[in-house]
Amino acid sequence: MTTRNTFGMLKYDYFFSPKLYGYLNLELLNDYFKDLNLRTVAGTGVGYQFIEEPALNLYFEGGIAYFNEDFRRGRDEDQMALRLAKKFTWTFHEGLTFSNFFVVYPQLEDNEAIWRNEAKITAALWGNWAASLSFIVDYDSDPPRRVPQIRKADFLMLLGIQYNFN
Repeated sequence: MTTRNTFGMLKYDYFFSPKLYGYLNLELLNDYFKDLNLRTVAGTGVGYQFIEEPALNLYFEGGIAYFNEDFRRGRDEDQMALRLAKKFTWTFHEGLTFSNFFVVYPQLEDNEAIWRNEAKITAALWGNWAASLSFIVDYDSDPPRRVPQIRKADFLMLLGIQYNFN
């Protein structure tokens, strides 16, 4: 076994104007090999949609987030961080979409940062079903030292079937 993790994200957007919005977000991560029982990130901030077209979208977000990391072994940690995010989607052929989501959390109490980048190609199958191929990089500038095999960067390639709720 080389990977055992679960990641989920919920986000609510409230638009003040056609392009400017506020958001609330929640991220949950469990990663057995990082000794992470549960990382909870809750945050709020503002975003701006620079491009919003049927085949092309680009937005940026900035805000503040609260981190709580519950480790299986060792001392749990919590702290505040900034949250900076970008999402780009491009439908380059009917039914084929490329997307890239990047989020970085610079910690406010020290010179650490955690970031996640997901590049994905999605192909429509039938109805709301699609196939996807993702390449995900998780980076932690200061991983826990109590588990020597934990590296700063984790790479994951994921092939899946997804259902889009529209």
